[in-house]
Amino acid sequence: MLCPPALTGRSVWSLEELVEIIFFNGVDIDESAVIYRTSGGTYKLGDLDLRRKKTSRAWFSEAQVRSRLPRTSDRAIELSEQRLYSARR
Repeated sequence: MLCPPALTGRSVWSLEELVEIIFFNGVDIDESAVIYRTSGGTYKLGDLDLRRKKTSRAWFSEAQVRSRLPRTSDRAIELSEQRLYSARR
């Protein structure tokens, strides 16, 4: 993950290995936060006080990537048409 100085507190951009991204949403309040864990540190973006009651969802983790089995799509497409592709869970 390329981390800007405003996030890391350093004077230059730094390249760190991304470990996980977790999204937290407050249960009783309308606040949220995203936690980025990297090889160099843990960074929080958002207003949610993590001591409060919350729900969480892992958006990315090394374990998810390692356990994923790549597969090819069986859909036939018309190559003359332009299309956008995305992954869906």
